[in-house]
Amino acid sequence: RSATTSPGEPSSFDFLPALKVEDLPGVLRDRDPDILHFAAHGDNSSLSLADEAGNPVALTAEMLVAFLPRERTPRIIYLNACNSHGIAKALVVSGPVDIAIGSTAPITNRTARAAAVAFYESLLAGETVGVAFAACQSMIRLLAGNKASAKIYTSPGVDLSAEVMHRVPTIVAEFDSGKPKPGADNHYRLNLGLLGCPPTTVQIVFFTNDET
Repeated sequence: RSATTSPGEPSSFDFLPALKVEDLPGVLRDRDPDILHFAAHGDNSSLSLADEAGNPVALTAEMLVAFLPRERTPRIIYLNACNSHGIAKALVVSGPVDIAIGSTAPITNRTARAAAVAFYESLLAGETVGVAFAACQSMIRLLAGNKASAKIYTSPGVDLSAEVMHRVPTIVAEFDSGKPKPGADNHYRLNLGLLGCPPTTVQIVFFTNDET
């Protein structure tokens, strides 16, 4: 587990290469991820994972849904696999998942990686899921020569243009009244605040007229 260097709310990534499919249910319960990312081979109906003996097994959307903790499912499931959009759609239509992403055709490892990097870098910059997905989709189309793309599926009521997974600090200011007027010293009163920080953040604001 490694913390990101992006400012704002704390984030971490758990990388689990060569995860045995037998361990998947326990990992989902223990890690409790906001985003679940699969990097695997895939087709229209399943992802190809491996069991403890190293044998390939086919993980369908129905099976994956059965492994998800009911009390708190991942907000996003990203299937970084060839022809995985059908599985992504099934996760949302018949499962408890609110947002799922899949590709529409075979893609190379290089394309899959570049698209994922574009998606997560955008999220960590504080962009909405809609903006991040647009970057991901454009990267796939660019590197695949428009022979492949990505699709995103959402449950009813989910607004991708308002869905933010990672907030970065933003300084906000407003006048003390609706119709600001300068005081006797010809200065205006402002209220300052800071958004997008952990609740334990201590904010100190000071001013100086020292131009150096």
